[in-house]
Amino acid sequence: MHMVNINTLDLNLLLAFEALFAERNVSRAARRIGLSQSAMSHALSRLRTAFDDRLYVSSNRCMVPTTRAITLAKGISSGLSTLRETITTSMEFAPAACTHLFKVGMTDLSQLFFLPSLLDVLTREAPGVQVRAYSLPNTFLIPTEE
Repeated sequence: MHMVNINTLDLNLLLAFEALFAERNVSRAARRIGLSQSAMSHALSRLRTAFDDRLYVSSNRCMVPTTRAITLAKGISSGLSTLRETITTSMEFAPAACTHLFKVGMTDLSQLFFLPSLLDVLTREAPGVQVRAYSLPNTFLIPTEE
């Protein structure tokens, strides 16, 4: 059996494979993943080369998966599902669990008026957070006319 080198395989082809398996039609599979019919046909050709198998054969206006395609489908679908879940899982910010050190530059006036309120909120909401304030000059750059 032909071994596919995952290091050289265009992983986008797996999306095409999955769409073809679900739709059993090149045009519908192309629409499903936002490709042109021509691009999907090209992807199928590349899949056939990569897996050294026809994968899908035409029969009465639908694409019938070969035995190899059926064998591959479950693993490809499972792998893509895991990737989708991993990529789309939102990483919510949990202030109570945060332990970062934040470095902020503030003028003396800002440190006097804003820093105490900020530290009060952080003490309540994110007790593991540390803030290191650095003094910035109390000057503004105002263009002067010469």
